Amino acid sequence: MTPAISDSPATVITTHLNADFDAMASAMAATRLYPDSGIVLPGSQEKELRNFLHDYDHSFLKILRLKELDFAKVRTLVIVDTSQKNRIGPLAALLDNKDVEVHLYDHHPRSEMEIKADRTWYRPVGANTTLMIDLLRKRDIDITPEEATFMAMGIYEDTGSFTFTSTAPDDLSATAWLLEKKADLRKISEVIGHRFTPEHIGLLNDLLKTAVTYTMRGIPITVAKTSSPGYVEDFAVLAHELMDMEKLPVIFTIALMAEQVVIVGRSREEKIDVGEILKALGGGGHPMAASVSLRGMTLAEAEEHLINELHRQLGMEPRVRDIMSHPVLAVLPSTPLSDVHDQLTRYGITVLPIVQEGEVLGLISRRTVEKAIYHGLKDLPAREYMTTEFEVISPEDTLSRVQELIVTRRQRFLPVVEKGKVIGVITRTDLLQILTEDSARQPETLLSGKEQRKNVVSLMKEKLPGEILAILRNAGNIAEKKGFSGLCSGRFCKGPVAQKAKSGLGLRGRGRRNHLCQGFCQTL
Repeated sequence: MTPAISDSPATVITTHLNADFDAMASAMAATRLYPDSGIVLPGSQEKELRNFLHDYDHSFLKILRLKELDFAKVRTLVIVDTSQKNRIGPLAALLDNKDVEVHLYDHHPRSEMEIKADRTWYRPVGANTTLMIDLLRKRDIDITPEEATFMAMGIYEDTGSFTFTSTAPDDLSATAWLLEKKADLRKISEVIGHRFTPEHIGLLNDLLKTAVTYTMRGIPITVAKTSSPGYVEDFAVLAHELMDMEKLPVIFTIALMAEQVVIVGRSREEKIDVGEILKALGGGGHPMAASVSLRGMTLAEAEEHLINELHRQLGMEPRVRDIMSHPVLAVLPSTPLSDVHDQLTRYGITVLPIVQEGEVLGLISRRTVEKAIYHGLKDLPAREYMTTEFEVISPEDTLSRVQELIVTRRQRFLPVVEKGKVIGVITRTDLLQILTEDSARQPETLLSGKEQRKNVVSLMKEKLPGEILAILRNAGNIAEKKGFSGLCSGRFCKGPVAQKAKSGLGLRGRGRRNHLCQGFCQTL
């Protein structure tokens, strides 16, 4: 049972809808920073947190029910782990009250900050709880072992037990401090460890079968989909599981559940910000973890929206920054030609830039060096034989500009220069590799090489009337009992894909067809 505080406080602490452990742990830490405050949740919580609140003692949480809050008494609104107005539910009404001071504590990208707060604390760490702990430590506020354990759960959850690429050194430092405060690791493991239900296993199997990988900007991006008649708790954990199973850098899982479509995005690539991608669809989150819920949309339409957004943000012509090689291998102007030759040979390259304090002074080729050495000039400095007639390129230039310089102007080696300093290079070999990849970027399935069958169960559930589905299930059961395959035939086979089935439905049997007809007619 959730403990409640008796009086409606003047200082209210809240967080985002569908609160998780990081959100609640941040809110709990905030009650230590604001002693006369109370936590008011704007809505429901994630299943794991809800289970914790039901099964474990949490008397250290100062929770006030939303319906018991007197909005007129609130003078300070403290918001943790979100800065988006539409994620704090009914409490967003307090933002328009000039008598209410707003304090914001968040770790999400600043680009997502929509709430104009009177005071803001921000740090790009893996868990918002880490930010709160830093303030507790600076103010020398002590905590109990129970509080330490709960705050550690917040960090463990939001960093994926320190495996997410968004994890920062501060997250580890904060957790070490919590362990000093007697945080219980066994309890953390017991609560945070995810347990799959049979329903989860079935959905994971669907995701694996339907997963398709697209290559954008040289990075594989996997999209998988499934459906369920009802809402599935903790669907997001399946994205993590599939990501780990298949060693995927980026994944989006799409599920039609009840009357909404849920998209979960996860990324281990710094260049792919799933938060920005799903924000465009009405959702949000971190660069490495985000989600969105869509209503009034079919599974196919949601997938199309996602693919279009991926192409809009990532499918555009790549920039030099995305494809250049770095760090730069270079030599000084004073380097003897013999040493330059050693470098060229050791690394198997044909051109080296001559660089002084980050500035490219010239280029020198293997052919030039070998000619000079052949004539006994191996001790001369590189500056004597470098060419100073060359083009440089900006990291924001396009692939078309690279092609123009390398193909049209025949410059096989392009230094990438930003603010007068060389930060990378692009060679003719790099360009050929990129162009080859572009010509072979058709989507691939995770089960490529194995027999492929299109899974149309989700599509049929979405498009077909219930009575037609019942007929097909019935026919399938009869065929299975009789030991042969039941098939649909006729124009109906195109119906579910293009539109709701308006065409005639034909049934055939591969094997003893008469048995199918007899059994089916008897059932009818």
